[in-house]
Formats: sequence, C-alpha cells, structure tokens
Amino acid sequence: MDPVAAKAIREGMERLFQTGRVSEVRKLWQRMGVLTPLGKEWRNDGNVARTLRNPRIAGLVAHDGKIVGEGNWPAIITRAEHEAILEALGNRGAKKKGGPPRPRKYLLPGFVYCVCGTPMSAQVYDPPGETKYSRYNRYVCISQRGGCGQCSRQRPWLEDVVREWVAGAIEGHSSVPEDQADDPNPAIEAEIRELEEGIKRLRSAVAKGVFTDDEALEEIIPMREKIQELRAMQGELAREAAMIPVDNDEELQDWLDDDPETLHRRREILGRYVKRIIVKPVGKGGSNGWDGPPPDSVVIVPAG
Repeated sequence: MDPVAAKAIREGMERLFQTGRVSEVRKLWQRMGVLTPLGKEWRNDGNVARTLRNPRIAGLVAHDGKIVGEGNWPAIITRAEHEAILEALGNRGAKKKGGPPRPRKYLLPGFVYCVCGTPMSAQVYDPPGETKYSRYNRYVCISQRGGCGQCSRQRPWLEDVVREWVAGAIEGHSSVPEDQADDPNPAIEAEIRELEEGIKRLRSAVAKGVFTDDEALEEIIPMREKIQELRAMQGELAREAAMIPVDNDEELQDWLDDDPETLHRRREILGRYVKRIIVKPVGKGGSNGWDGPPPDSVVIVPAG
C-alpha cells in the first residue's frame, strides 16, 4: 500500500463527509501535493469522485457494478465507509450517465457514527395508511455494512441534539482577521523547493548508476512525505488567512432554517463545527421516557 495515497484517500473521505463537496476534496489533494496515477495534478472533480467511489480502496472486488467479494490486497477504508461515501456522492463519479445527482435528504449522514466505528444510515419508512407501529424514522448501525447492528437513534431527536449544540457553537464563534499574523509561506515554499531539488538529484544519481532504485527510494519517500506535510500546512495557513469576521446572526439563522432547499447550506455549516457524532447504545429501558435517551449517549467531536 502506498502510504501517501492511503493518507490522501482517508483525509479526502473525511473532507467529503464534512463538506459534501467533491471540489473540496480536489483542493485538499492539490494542497497535499498528491498526483493522479498519470502523475498529474488533480483538476477534474469527476475523476476525484470516481476514485473515492472505487470499491478497490475498501478491499472489495466488483463486477458489472456489483460487489462480488473481497480482494487479496489491504483495504484503505472499511466497507461501511465505502457505503457512506457512495451515499454522500449520489451519482457523482458513477459510470452510468444521465439523470440528475441524487439529492441529499437528511442532515447527518457522513457525520454520525456508531460507537463501533461504523457510519450510521438514515432509515425512514412512513407508508400511507399504516399504523404508527409500522413507521420508523431513525439513524441506525447496519450489520450488513459491517456494523454491530446494536445501535439506533430516532432521527428527529438526534438532529435536535446536534442542532442545539451547533447553535451554541455558532453563538460563541469568532474569526481571526487576515492581517493578524505574519506570512510564513516564503520559508515553507523555500523548504519545498529544496526537497524537490533533492529528489531530482537522487533520481539523476539513479540514472547514472550511483544509487539503485531501492536505495534512492529510502531517501525519496520521507522527502515526499515532508513535502505533503508542508503543502498541507500551506493549505491550512491559506484557509486561516482567508478568514473574515463571521456574521453569527446570519449563520445562526441559516443553521436553524428547516427548509429542505437549504439542507446543503446547513451541512456546510455542520462541517465547520462538527467532525464526527458518535452514538452509544442505551439498551432496553435506556430512554428517559418522553425526554428520549440520555444526552451523554451522544458524543459530538468538534471540527479542527
């Protein structure tokens, strides 16, 4: 397994879950300095989406678009994470053409995980004319996707908990004006250039027979990893430098807007404040009557 590519895949998955945007994954990979299999910079969102939805990165074998077994190579992500990526992407990057991308319906997929580590899925079933006992509206850990199958939570209750937490985070949030810090980018860029020149010298030495490929790779791999770290640092600095004071009232208003048309905007806000939501099982009788499960059965991990 290529450790550089594996790191890019995992961080790209997290960025997709946080923002819902393939373009944000592309920008992340550009900042990290990772290249396509052809050695070019990632510039096409469709190629990024196809890479993320490829079952091979989950160690799976597919035929005619269907999973037929497990491969004999190490997996970068779990099967449950692969399923969550497909849900997050909709039709983006799929081989089949035509038709609009599947729209998002729910707030938390990609953010909410069972305590076992499996992404939880939204299950909503409300057939007309049926009794309340045949209806359900919940987030659930699914055993068929590699989960424990022991944890679920009512969707309205869980979304209310998250809505209240994020509202509090927005009200206490402030941004840093862009002129408060010196720009360290010139020094970082100089270090990157020095490392790139070092890699070129090693490749030249291999061509001249001074080093073998394996000997050169022992030096080149840590140099590439260092370049990735520096590119990521540049990206983080660029993000911080672009921060402007946030209109908290406007952001809070957007966050509390329940209009389905604003779901994308609410997920964008969610990704700014929340990295992951972990749900713990409460067992039979674990609910507090009409108040729902205990609040400490949900752990919200802040972003950043």
